Amino acid sequence: MNQVLRLATLLTLAYLTFTATQAHASTAVHTNPADSPRSFTNSFADIGQTFRLAVGKMKQGDARGAEEDLTALVTNPRLAAAGPRFSFAVHTALAYCQQGNHEFELAYENALAAGEIAPAVRNRDYWYLLMSAARATHRDYVAVESLAHVLLSSPEHANDVDVSTIWSAYDTTASMNDGGAHRKLLLEALWQVKYVPKDAFELPATQRWWTDLYESYIDAGDAKSAQAVLGAIHDPYQVLRLRADNRYRESILRDARVSDIVAVQQDDIRWLNGEMQARPRLIGLVEKTARALMMSNRLSETLQLLDDALANVAKAPKGKPAFDDLSDNLRWVSDTRARVLARMGRWDAALDAQQAAQSDAAVPADDVVSQRINFGDYLYRLNRPREALEQVKTVNTENASAYGMMEAGEVRACAFAQLGDRTRLRATIDAMLEQRDVDADALRIALLCADDESQIAKIITARLRNERTRNAELAADQEYLPTPNPTPYDRTLSLRLRHVLGRPDVHAAINEYGVVEHYPMFAPDD
Repeated sequence: MNQVLRLATLLTLAYLTFTATQAHASTAVHTNPADSPRSFTNSFADIGQTFRLAVGKMKQGDARGAEEDLTALVTNPRLAAAGPRFSFAVHTALAYCQQGNHEFELAYENALAAGEIAPAVRNRDYWYLLMSAARATHRDYVAVESLAHVLLSSPEHANDVDVSTIWSAYDTTASMNDGGAHRKLLLEALWQVKYVPKDAFELPATQRWWTDLYESYIDAGDAKSAQAVLGAIHDPYQVLRLRADNRYRESILRDARVSDIVAVQQDDIRWLNGEMQARPRLIGLVEKTARALMMSNRLSETLQLLDDALANVAKAPKGKPAFDDLSDNLRWVSDTRARVLARMGRWDAALDAQQAAQSDAAVPADDVVSQRINFGDYLYRLNRPREALEQVKTVNTENASAYGMMEAGEVRACAFAQLGDRTRLRATIDAMLEQRDVDADALRIALLCADDESQIAKIITARLRNERTRNAELAADQEYLPTPNPTPYDRTLSLRLRHVLGRPDVHAAINEYGVVEHYPMFAPDD
């Protein structure tokens, strides 16, 4: 509502400018006595008064009353004569009210009408409105286009756009039948404004955007733009994803910046460490630096970094926290610490750390769904299926994303497999298959737990044939460092996967589209 109040204030000035000149113009235009200059001017004064009353109601939170006033203005035949800027203000304000009243289709129609009436007036607030209305009415193409305009219309404020909004739009582009045009549009806007998420925890994830943008430029034959983007890619997993794919392998290997994967690993850790030092009050950057160290098998160093951060949290004076983002990211520090301890074979300590991750008092219970799912993951790996199911029993579409539901599905499927409950195992996997590209890794593990070799092979080969999922699949099929201190169940799943990847049909598909190499780091760990 604050956005429309700012917009309404600015555009009311346009109306006041209009009224200063309208009486003079009306003498020449209106000759009917009923439309005398005085009556004509008074009618516009009434329009202005109605608009001001509507804005007042909006300020008081009366969206329904404001909507009634603004609807009357939209249907007033005099409105068009008031000029496009004022009409724009009325339609935009009405769209905001309708959106607040959950009348999303009407909100979209009025937002669109406002832009058609006065294209030159469309600003960042307008594009936000149209984007929100488009998302609410499942017009994903318009929503992505509007988000690009939000970013580009005010680059200095681009970083104020919440990263979750961007990821939501990005994810919708995967199902668009446009040859990747809207994904490229969004990525180019992010690149142009040099977008950096405010939440440090999300910073490394943006590497996926630049990798996708690099792919789109190579696919289009634009090597110059691709090379510029490649300079911003330092995540080793994104580099190897390109390196494994025959479409991009040559361009990667001939670029000295990324041809040596070990050097890329080191550069990534240096970059994260630099970010951590530059912004020492963000524990999210500590966690991301620790994660990179962990994946490079520098476990003792990782644990020390995390323990030092937690010690600083514990000894900070009350009311003066050691970090500014504890409510968002303290739980992730404990979560990553659990992963490190598990790799070190300290399973009891790992469970304690994971319990701490979901017991963070600064975070509402509904916000620790990921930590409950991860706890369940440890429990089924330790062959404690009933406890694992207890952790995910309340995870549903109301409190978890589609990705979270797939992760919870993995826990449930593996627990049901251990319990010998084939009926619920099958139902869980069937539900996951309907969302197979949301989280292919979770689906793969669930199928490994079910020991469904033929289904896994079918999915792998299908993902390799699909241009959009090919190099993500290739990255999952590389040879990584074996995870140390695996549980007996981990060993069982690893042997099953090795057997699937060795099947002639799977092996042939991998060789057709890419290559498999050995990398001195652990497999991608989400």
